[in-house]
Amino acid sequence: MLIGPDGAPVPGAVTDDAAALPEVEAISEVESMIDLNKVAGQVKASSLKKLGEIVDQHPDEALNILRGWMGENTL
Repeated sequence: MLIGPDGAPVPGAVTDDAAALPEVEAISEVESMIDLNKVAGQVKASSLKKLGEIVDQHPDEALNILRGWMGENTL
């Protein structure tokens, strides 16, 4: 807390108070997590779209791959 020339606390002054830092770090961390979740969701949607395009363009090959995967799981 900053003290003015009259000895009274200065309201609204920016301080080096360590107690305020965890709040700022927590808010920043939450914002970062939200941003990362948004990016991850966009990457997932983009990947699924691309996969759908590949399956549409090459349905026989996609079916053979799926059959191969299913065959591996039955052993």
